[in-house]
Amino acid sequence: MAAYLDAAIASALKKAGKDETFRLKSEQRAIIEAVVCSKKDVLGVLPTGFGKSLVFHLLSDVFDFVDAKGPATKTKAITIVVSPLNALMRDQIGKLDYLGAIILDGAKRTNHLATSLATDGKLQLIFSHPELLLETNTKAMLKTTNFQRNVRCIVVDEAHLVDDW
Repeated sequence: MAAYLDAAIASALKKAGKDETFRLKSEQRAIIEAVVCSKKDVLGVLPTGFGKSLVFHLLSDVFDFVDAKGPATKTKAITIVVSPLNALMRDQIGKLDYLGAIILDGAKRTNHLATSLATDGKLQLIFSHPELLLETNTKAMLKTTNFQRNVRCIVVDEAHLVDDW
């Protein structure tokens, strides 16, 4: 699997609008390698502005490329990003036109849209508050076969702001 990692990262970066001269920092690459290739839990403590968000933006594309052993024809991997900050989630979504991304807001229509996008292979990132993941509607959505099969990674962003675990 590691043999495909460099190609997978290059493909994901291209999709993200980065040119071929763009390189991940060694810490960013190490996180992606540990999560995708070694299937390890990772605690990435990096300074503000270092590029943590880029790592989780790339993860679904990297998973899909590695699983397909080349450029994936359909999106399957989903990354859930848990964040306590509305403004941060909205800012992230604004930069992700190239990805299928959604912010869960607790409404049934949003969960229905997320389910539909996941079924159609058009959902790669789900942003959510920690509390929303515990709501009955959200738990039911995440228990469906499609999500059980395709959620490959859960990222807790800005974990120092979560009051109660």
